[in-house]
Amino acid sequence: MTDSESHSDKLFALLCGLKKAHPSNEFDGEARVAWPTPLAMSTIEMSDAAKQAKQEQGLVVVHRAFTNAALVAANVAAKEAWMSDVAPQVTSSTDVINANATGLMAITRKDTCWPTTVIGNKNFGYLIAGPEAKEERHKATLPSSGVEIVFAIGGAFRANLALLCHADSAVVLDFLFRLSGHEHTSIISQDYCKLHRGVLTVPHVDIYDRSEQSINRMQAIAFGACEGRVRLCYLRFSHRPEVRKIIVNMLAGGKDIWATGRGGFRALPKESAWRVINVFLRAGCVQYGAPRDLVAWEPGVIHFEALVNEAASGGDDHGPPRITLENDTSTSTERYVVGTHVPSGFTQRELLEIGVIADAGFVFHSYDNANAGNAADVNSVHKKSTQWKTHRAVPDSEKARAAALVALTPSDYDARAAEWSAARRRCFMGQPPQQQRKRANDDDDDGDDAAAEGVEEPAAKKEKK
Repeated sequence: MTDSESHSDKLFALLCGLKKAHPSNEFDGEARVAWPTPLAMSTIEMSDAAKQAKQEQGLVVVHRAFTNAALVAANVAAKEAWMSDVAPQVTSSTDVINANATGLMAITRKDTCWPTTVIGNKNFGYLIAGPEAKEERHKATLPSSGVEIVFAIGGAFRANLALLCHADSAVVLDFLFRLSGHEHTSIISQDYCKLHRGVLTVPHVDIYDRSEQSINRMQAIAFGACEGRVRLCYLRFSHRPEVRKIIVNMLAGGKDIWATGRGGFRALPKESAWRVINVFLRAGCVQYGAPRDLVAWEPGVIHFEALVNEAASGGDDHGPPRITLENDTSTSTERYVVGTHVPSGFTQRELLEIGVIADAGFVFHSYDNANAGNAADVNSVHKKSTQWKTHRAVPDSEKARAAALVALTPSDYDARAAEWSAARRRCFMGQPPQQQRKRANDDDDDGDDAAAEGVEEPAAKKEKK
């Protein structure tokens, strides 16, 4: 027996033992309409079980978490983001006219509607603006503090919020915040949505740097109704130290992709990645997001894109699906990034102002550490590096939108924030103390634990009983 075979056998045995020792990390969101209010004990128990499963197994999967109506709202908002952020930069007026009359997925499949430089990087597939010249970057000063922040167009973030703030998603949003472990203080991180079927995302791990650790980042993705056959796959238990130790021995050169140091994207060596994945497949420890699912995962979990053929083995009743590291450029991709973090360095007033700016279609700039030295940098989980020498040209319509943003007065911010729903306010600012409800055995960081009997329910909740 070779060393490679020995390590594979050890990993297989370990995974089978872990799978047997832990209950399922999959939950069913279809019964959402039957769930009581978000503060009901059954929902608390479900989120606590999911939190434990995520910590021990690396991820949780909530099947059918989102309704079709909520996903339609997100899809519409994503198309609006393309029309406002990308269309003014598309060179063919015919493409824009045709795009306006068609659906979002038809737009994202057309290369001329997904141009590199305008969208950076088109092969990555996210609706993120390419970098512009530094002198053309948008800056705005927060009125309450005088802090200047560099922003970029980011209408895709509004699509993520359209999904989470839909009336059908109320319980799911509460569940997501509870899952983060910081249910009252977490907010939804500014991020994008993936809509273009670019190149495959290779097997890798995301290592959080110190700033990401300090803000208690949690990664999560909601999969749209148009998510096709190329799925984002996860290796269950791959974040655990005892599993990682064997994987390192299986990787070419004994490369420790989890080693401490600089955070970020770390790929498995190409020549040995499939050997590792195959062991997880044999053990039944490869999971993936399907249409309408919500997946949240721990740092250090191996994940990647692969072609999933659910019919190859007859579906769940007749064995696992067939998973291969292949692409299918004809299929569609629809993913909304809905991770959370605990904001650091911003006051509640500043969070309100940043929320209004996000509602106007602008987010913290992603490239070149544009906000280095201020709180926006610490609170940016969507930062990207770039090797492009060609900058995108900023269209006049975008410059006008940015100028209107700079002209906002404090009363303008108040007026716009007054229109927010409670869900949207929570996504931007967290949950105000007066709306927090403590419970027995609460293990988050938002204050002293309280006996369930001693907590007064909000009046609005009493009236509904």
